[in-house]
Amino acid sequence: MNRLSARKLSALLPIVLSAALGIGLTGCSSTPAPVSDWGGWPSFLPSHEPVLDKTLNGSTASPALSIQGEAINVTLPSGGTVLVTTLGPALPDQNRAVPEETIECTWTITFQNATTSLNVTNSDFRIRDSLGGIHLPAFTDDSGPGTVKPGATSSFKVKTTLPEGEGLLSYAPDGKNPVATWDFIVEDD
Repeated sequence: MNRLSARKLSALLPIVLSAALGIGLTGCSSTPAPVSDWGGWPSFLPSHEPVLDKTLNGSTASPALSIQGEAINVTLPSGGTVLVTTLGPALPDQNRAVPEETIECTWTITFQNATTSLNVTNSDFRIRDSLGGIHLPAFTDDSGPGTVKPGATSSFKVKTTLPEGEGLLSYAPDGKNPVATWDFIVEDD
């Protein structure tokens, strides 16, 4: 090295060391303040927080669509209301070597907080399978048909045989106009 280079190096050494020390200590500083604005809420999204666990309302004029396990507050065509929940489909024991083409499915349908007495019959329910077929479920041997008394809780079980896939279970208290529908999946694997 010549003299000029050594002189330049000794002059640059304090600058390089302080830059390296400054970079090394940057991680030791206090936490920076959070950024308060990331460009704003997109205009196509709702401006409020979504409401979770909201009970839907269903009527013949405006039927409700939900998923299994979610309650729907039904306005009855004859007057009054009732809270209806469906659970299912429950499938039989699945210890089969080869899956079957159709499977017996059972739902538990619970009626609560009725403001009027109502008769529940199997013609109140329709099931549409993934192939577009319509099925009329039957009450199980130990359940229904029956009457739901005001303020009481009544549960019924209905069953039918369906192919695998998605489907819809509809409740039509007048036997023809659905007020509530629940989406479900039949899966046998």
